Amino acid sequence: MTKMRINLKYFVIAIALVVIVVSALAWKMIFQSSSILPAITESPTPGGWLKFNGSKVEYSFSYPGDWAASEEYTPDGLLDFFSVKKGGYELTYAPPRTLPEVVCVFNDTDKAALRKSLEKDFPDYYDQAVEEFNSYTEFGKYRRAQTQEGSFVVCEKNLATAFRYAVPQNYSAETLSTMDQIVASFVWSGGVIK
Repeated sequence: MTKMRINLKYFVIAIALVVIVVSALAWKMIFQSSSILPAITESPTPGGWLKFNGSKVEYSFSYPGDWAASEEYTPDGLLDFFSVKKGGYELTYAPPRTLPEVVCVFNDTDKAALRKSLEKDFPDYYDQAVEEFNSYTEFGKYRRAQTQEGSFVVCEKNLATAFRYAVPQNYSAETLSTMDQIVASFVWSGGVIK
């Protein structure tokens, strides 16, 4: 009889532990990972900036309150692009699906190593996607280079990009700096894009 009570006692304790663990996991799933944040957080970040959170994909960025932010998704729920606009200025981000649209090459890029790494898996891709830039503006880990009049591309050194700026012909350096700050605030899936 005593042995049976001890076994019953351990059984009840085991069931209680299982209930606690399952409850904790359910709480985490419900309140931490499956809650979808509103697209725009109502409280501004310091300096009058707002924080934009993806409605279906975990990403965020900050932007000035007088700019407009939006996002588009593919029918299967993948982020197609996001856009931040003000007047004739627009910053867009479109995550690469397979290969990046542009591979940036700067004056300090090891072109031979980059070509070799790309051509191993993607023959002739280097010649199709590489854009060479002799001048650029560096901010944080990013470099912004003008691709043509009214268009800029933002890259990390030796890496592909998905950030693009469309600007008016007589653009403001101050507004370009604001766009750089938006890019610098971008966070993807709990980490900064690398």
